[in-house]
Amino acid sequence: VGILKPERSIPDNILKHAKGLAILTVVKVGVMVTYKVGTGLVIARREDGSWSPPSAISSLGIGWGTQ
Repeated sequence: VGILKPERSIPDNILKHAKGLAILTVVKVGVMVTYKVGTGLVIARREDGSWSPPSAISSLGIGWGTQ
């Protein structure tokens, strides 16, 4: 397990008040027409303060014009 650099981690005060967290990896390809696709995980904070089990999510998009 590596050590996270402070500039790449979520600040404690934001994480403490977060209601959920989504971690996505997105790939974007194209020139005039672009396509985006991604996958990731989402977790939610429960009423008792614990975190839910992770759920898989996906993202899909299309765009046009200069990017």
